[in-house]
Amino acid sequence: MRARRRTYREYLKENGIPIRFDLKTAEGMRDFRNSTKDHYNSLYAELSLSKEHRVLEIGCHYGAFVKYLNEKGVVPCAVDLDPKKIELLKNDPGLKGNFISGDAAGILPDRDQQYDYVFMNFVLEHIVPDKALDLLKMIQRSLKIGGRLFATVPNMENPFNLRLRYMEPTHRNGFTTESLIWAFYTAGFDDITCRDATQYAPQKMKRIRKFFDSFSDLLEIRAFHDKFSEALLCQGTKLFHLEEMDFGPYDS
Repeated sequence: MRARRRTYREYLKENGIPIRFDLKTAEGMRDFRNSTKDHYNSLYAELSLSKEHRVLEIGCHYGAFVKYLNEKGVVPCAVDLDPKKIELLKNDPGLKGNFISGDAAGILPDRDQQYDYVFMNFVLEHIVPDKALDLLKMIQRSLKIGGRLFATVPNMENPFNLRLRYMEPTHRNGFTTESLIWAFYTAGFDDITCRDATQYAPQKMKRIRKFFDSFSDLLEIRAFHDKFSEALLCQGTKLFHLEEMDFGPYDS
């Protein structure tokens, strides 16, 4: 009988990397999904989602955001590259969604002007730059006029986030405020805003800003942009069809 090989997660744990949830158990999966609830409630507090909205999540992972949407009355379309994850989600009685296994780039071309919202929670950093821009354009086409895209990515504004950028072996991309806004703009989005995904209390923000101001002064580098946490949240709205747009130089 062949010996069982230890898993990647077991090797991480043996090397001092904490593993918070056992995703092979129902309890671990429940705790994982519940752990994100407050985060999503804060991140998307401005949204008034309802069952009438057509919503797509790209990169649905283990269904934490689908669970969040279900609690808002939304039954989304949810896409993931991993067929095992999709099979798990389809067979989970606690989730409701149209779960699709495959690459979003292969699915979106047949879905022009279908969605009110598209969400990508920590997905863009897994895609090489040229393909990421192509995907964003496909998403723009898939949205109705007035539809919105929301994307979170690791925050490369903060030099201490290099660990988050490189800890995941499938990360292929990194974003600052400037590069993330450029990607959204070049993909045809407007009303673009990019902010820190964490909203710090005023006194804590004052201390953080003072630390980073001192840091930039000491090193004589550009000032930071008040985005200090692990993630950036960017949103953009489809106001025009891509075919209606003219683009000048990237920095015009």
